[in-house]
Parts: sequence; C-alpha cells; structure tokens
Amino acid sequence: MALEEYFVKLAATDRIPSIRFFTFDRDSIVLSYGQDTDVLKKLDYDVDLIRRLTGGSHVQTGQNTLAYMFAVPRDRSFKDLVEMRKYYGGIVARALENLGIENVEADHRACGVKIDGKIVASHAMLWGVDSALLHGLIIVKPYHVEKIASRVWLKTRKIHGRLYTEESALRNIPAILNQLQDFAPNANPEQKLKAVNDLLAQEILREATKGKYERRKIDENVLARIQPLLQGKYNQKTWIHGREPAFTEKEVEEIPGEKLAGRLKKNLPYCLWIEVKNRDFKKMAKPVE
Repeated sequence: MALEEYFVKLAATDRIPSIRFFTFDRDSIVLSYGQDTDVLKKLDYDVDLIRRLTGGSHVQTGQNTLAYMFAVPRDRSFKDLVEMRKYYGGIVARALENLGIENVEADHRACGVKIDGKIVASHAMLWGVDSALLHGLIIVKPYHVEKIASRVWLKTRKIHGRLYTEESALRNIPAILNQLQDFAPNANPEQKLKAVNDLLAQEILREATKGKYERRKIDENVLARIQPLLQGKYNQKTWIHGREPAFTEKEVEEIPGEKLAGRLKKNLPYCLWIEVKNRDFKKMAKPVE
C-alpha cells in the first residue's frame, strides 16, 4: 500500500502516470480507508492485516488474485472521478474480452467487471488534489472460501423472502482460470497461475497504452523512498487499526463513499458486492435451501 501512495505522489509531483500489476505472497485481509475492524473474526498465522488508501470495505487478496493500479496526474484528461472509473474499468473489461472470455460487462455502478453477471474484478478510487488513483483486483483462481469465512464475518441478504449469502457468492465467482481452461495445458498449476497473471497484465497494459510505455523496475531507490511511508504509516497499528494519520484536504479531494476523518464505519459487507443491488446479488449467490 505504501507503493500505491508513492505512485499517487509521483503522478502529482513529476506528472508521470504509472500502471502497476502485482500479487501477494501471503493472504491479506485488506480493510478500506474508513472501515472499522469489527469485521474481523479470527486471524490465523497465514494471513496479514493491512489498510488501503481507498474506500469500500474489506477484501481478501492472495496468490489467487492479480492486483492492478493506475495512478495519473490531474491534468484534465478526466473531468471527474466517475469518468476516470469508467475509462479504466472499461480497459479491464476489454482486456478480458480480448482474451476470448465471453459475456464480459463493465459495471461502473458496482465498481467492477462481471462475467455472466457475476463480479470477477473490483476496483476503488482516490481523487487527489493533484493526482488520482484507481486500483483493484481480479480473481484469477477460486478462493478458499472456508478460510475467508473463518477470518471475517460474511453477510447474508434477505431478498424476496429468501436468504442469499456472501459465502455462496464467493464460491460462484467466475475465476479467470476457469474461463481459460485450454490455456497452457501442459503447465503445472503454479506455472499456469503465473502464466495467466502475466497474460492478464500484458493484455491490460496493451489495451491501456497501445504499446507506448516505458518499463521501470521498483528498485532500491524506490524502496528507499517508501520507507518513511512504511515506518510512519502503513506498517503501524495506528494506521492499520485506526486509520491514523488520516489524509487531509490539502492532499485528497475525495475518496468515494468516505470522509477523510471521523468515525470508522462498522457492519460493512464484503467489498466485491458493497455497491451491488439486491436484484443483481441474487444472481451471484445461491439461495439458502
């Protein structure tokens, strides 16, 4: 998360846009900017707890997800954050279509991308004073749902007299590996996961840049620059559990759905469906029998 803020600041000071793709070696429960820790049930030794700089709610990342990030200067390329969300959400959706995946839809109201009406990618934004960020994740490999259910409280919705659970919706995510079963048929599971992650990143990058970009490494110089952010913020319990220090109005104009300071929000649903209406959620989860 410190790197995310670094690239936001780089876009503001040096007017350099950045695109980044990454995965997580370990499972991580990622709290949103303004979220309380009441969602936590019991964290085991195989999962980390972190807080991001964008809104929404909690989500689990890990080796089964590919994260993407777009950080850009506020140079009037986008009139507002809604326009930027539509632009980059559309890029992710078109990249999936380019890979031959069918029934892909960019759902800008739900801040995600759907396959067959079910969320497979979700993103959130920070609209800074001088730069902006959209980042998100793609579910590449199906979740280990039992682990998530043991770590965080999952919600249930009552829709037209029937119960629909987030646990069921997690199981029904149309993970990308299931859409590309014929890709790299001779690779072992680990090799195939890496190959699909690389394929996704390459296609999103191609769709976003049309081949015009400069590849840069996150080298020792960059790592040295983010140390103050790590030591003073992102690795500290005051940030992870309490969102301190909060952003100021001098830095950030808006984090959608959030107040920059004030009470943390409780009783939030899982992030993939926080903006999904009941009429759509019942298509993503099976009713409890």
